[in-house]
Amino acid sequence: MNVSFIKLVEEKEKEQQGMKYGAGVLIFCPQSGRFLLQKRGPNITDPGQHDYFGGGVDEGESITGAAIRELYEEGGILVSDPATLYKLAIYGRNPDEGLGGYHIFLRIADEEFEGKPSYEGDSQDEVASADWIGKDEMGKIHLHERVSTLFADKGFKDSLIKAYRLHTARDRDDVDKYA
Repeated sequence: MNVSFIKLVEEKEKEQQGMKYGAGVLIFCPQSGRFLLQKRGPNITDPGQHDYFGGGVDEGESITGAAIRELYEEGGILVSDPATLYKLAIYGRNPDEGLGGYHIFLRIADEEFEGKPSYEGDSQDEVASADWIGKDEMGKIHLHERVSTLFADKGFKDSLIKAYRLHTARDRDDVDKYA
């Protein structure tokens, strides 16, 4: 799987008509060094695997808008400021096949959330749980292929550091909350 890390800047990508796009959100808490991942539910492909929150971009929806919607639908997590999502990577882009790529965003959380997420619509069947996973736990769970590919890529750590620097330069916000 080809992963292209991109510059972490707030720029809009021009979406093309007829292309299929996906959007996902990976949440990282620097304080604990852990990531919030969803455990895929029993009624979806790859059940039991840990993945980031995400899905397809609906017609008329922006890529960033889809990322925010999916994070709410699958994790019950509200993001009020789209600028707090840092575009981290794009993979699977193949314009010849009509694929605009899967756009992965990073959201940095100042602390881990407490409680259980709420779910919107039929997402309860898609998501079994939302779990904070640290580096020491990665080998003990079944990561979805796209997550393990992302974590293994040598550009991932650099992009994570860039996003963290951008985040710390911003005014502190506490917008990541379970709904």
